[in-house]
Amino acid sequence: MFGKKTTMALAMVMIFNFIFIGLASAESKVKDVELTNYAYDSIIKLIEQGVMNVDGKGNFYPNQTLNKFDVVKVIAKILGYDAVILSSAKEGTQAELKFVSKYKTLIGLYVKKFKGWDSTANMQTSFLLDKGIINDADLAKFVIEYIDGEQVTKSMTKQEIAIWIVKVLGKEAFVTNYESKFKFTDDDLIDEKNKAYIYYLKDMGILKGDEKNNFNPKSIIKKDVLAILLDRTLNAKNGISEVSTQPIPNQTSQTVVVQPENAISNDKKVKIYSGELEELYENNYAIKIRQIDGVSRIATLSKSVEVIKQNQKVNVTDMKSGTIIMCVEKESNIIKVYITTIDDINSVYSDVSKDIISQGLEIIESNVALKTKTEDVDSKVLEGTLKQILIADESKITIESSSGEQSVYKLAKNYEISMGNQKYNIYDLRLGQKLKITNSGDDASVIIIETQITQKDYKANVEYINKLESYINIINVEDNSVISKIYIDKNTYIYNAEKGEIASVDKLEKNDNVFMVVEDQQGIRKLAKSITILKD
Repeated sequence: MFGKKTTMALAMVMIFNFIFIGLASAESKVKDVELTNYAYDSIIKLIEQGVMNVDGKGNFYPNQTLNKFDVVKVIAKILGYDAVILSSAKEGTQAELKFVSKYKTLIGLYVKKFKGWDSTANMQTSFLLDKGIINDADLAKFVIEYIDGEQVTKSMTKQEIAIWIVKVLGKEAFVTNYESKFKFTDDDLIDEKNKAYIYYLKDMGILKGDEKNNFNPKSIIKKDVLAILLDRTLNAKNGISEVSTQPIPNQTSQTVVVQPENAISNDKKVKIYSGELEELYENNYAIKIRQIDGVSRIATLSKSVEVIKQNQKVNVTDMKSGTIIMCVEKESNIIKVYITTIDDINSVYSDVSKDIISQGLEIIESNVALKTKTEDVDSKVLEGTLKQILIADESKITIESSSGEQSVYKLAKNYEISMGNQKYNIYDLRLGQKLKITNSGDDASVIIIETQITQKDYKANVEYINKLESYINIINVEDNSVISKIYIDKNTYIYNAEKGEIASVDKLEKNDNVFMVVEDQQGIRKLAKSITILKD
């Protein structure tokens, strides 16, 4: 582990190397970008400004696709990250780097969880968290882990970069209620929550469509495209142009004037979101919740956090895994947690929202899965075998009935997938599963996986323990095969035979000899029903 001085020294070396190589190469022109490249001027300008760079051979790699770690490093430079590091080094103090220690534990959770996490971006990530450009929910989407254990570093899309740029400009509060007369041809492909951001930047002249007036929201950002966007962003940030003439479909060009909004300080902004509590971390530092889209969100708790259940204050430790909670976050920390249920969440959300507004606070993000009314909906329950899964912004599944007829269903916005008492998401579905679907028209709102549970005993050796995700890998003594990801939950019975006492998962150690009863839940996951730690 590097000490503070070593970390600072490394950061300094990286910055000076970047400035030296970047500026020197800009003067002699980049070698792999032609003068005719539409991004050439922007690339040169950003290299000269020290925002982007070339390698030691003068290559910029304009066609390189970028992931979120790549973009974090560049956005941090725009907001003065290098100046903060240099100033802190010059003064010989760590005072300017409080943002690093502030988010060290939070980022550490992701470093441990994801092998593909780019730790070289940790300081810049902390910097952007502190600036409010990204939040803990964004971190959960830097790397995605699928149910089979595969981990994928996510690329940055055009509609995602739009949100970051708006925050860089300090216009997030204004954009919340922004409306534009302009529409891209592929407007229906843009996520609804992102449209205000995208059209604001379109009217500002920062984002533009292709020759067919398509925005292509899910296209991956390349390095040359990022250079153009950041060049325009810096122009807007520096006040070079606040008025732009934009084409309106089937109309003559109109001048769009962007009016300034009333500045709202960060301590007046709050976020509300809900989900199922997966874990309360050690020392009550943070919680992990699973939201309606299946993505797990790790969020830090304020030291003075209040936990409310049925209008009464309770202890933080009263939050139990599997319960539904609603969180109120301010300045990157959760200040209130409401323990609720699916049936009560609408009324709780209504009361919480009114309370927040009465305090003069502004809700800048609301991601609460409310219960939808189904009394007047003509719903049907169908049974069949899962034949195909399409995971997209509008996910779809294909079901085959007993007569051989296949039907395609789109998953409703607030869909629910369950098996027994457990909640799942689309990533947990497996081809060949027997499903019961409650649908309205072509939308599937409730999917029940017909329970097909098998149980098996193992005498095994513990090969690996993941305490963050609460699962273990074992080696089966009978055939030396590795059985991966056997989950341990609050109902798993653990007994230490040598000491003759009930034990907790913390007492499990690598290389322990164990006897286990494992429940295989139809291929979705393996759950340890009991673990006996045997005598050596």
